[in-house]
Amino acid sequence: MVLSVKKQKIKMLERLLKEDLEKIAEIEHISKKGSKQELINRLSGRLNLQRTRNYVKKLVLHQVFNIFDHELVPKHRVLTQEEKKKLLERYKVTARQLPRITMRDPAILTIGAKPGDIIEITRKSPIAGKIKYYRIVMKPKR
Repeated sequence: MVLSVKKQKIKMLERLLKEDLEKIAEIEHISKKGSKQELINRLSGRLNLQRTRNYVKKLVLHQVFNIFDHELVPKHRVLTQEEKKKLLERYKVTARQLPRITMRDPAILTIGAKPGDIIEITRKSPIAGKIKYYRIVMKPKR
């Protein structure tokens, strides 16, 4: 029996947790309000089959495997408003001058950062010890 495309998308989205559906809705600029089923219906109408597959793959994998458990993935954290202000003053830059990271990045999805947040990435270096990098979270280009 062959399922219609919409039924395939709904079946895939039903595997996700409500919080994961809300993350997808935020990325896609769709209202996050309502029940899980209402979110699934809105998303299935908006997403094409391939994008639905991609989201489900990423989020189901995240439920099974936390990327931060891997030794090669550096620590990420969202700066507070006060830390953000001090950072920009210290380096005499604006937020728009910082390197960007998309909100679809697996680490950003995992920590739940929003567009406009500044992320501190702490990498380990055998020579320099710990090094901190900063990125601003941006919406992906359509």
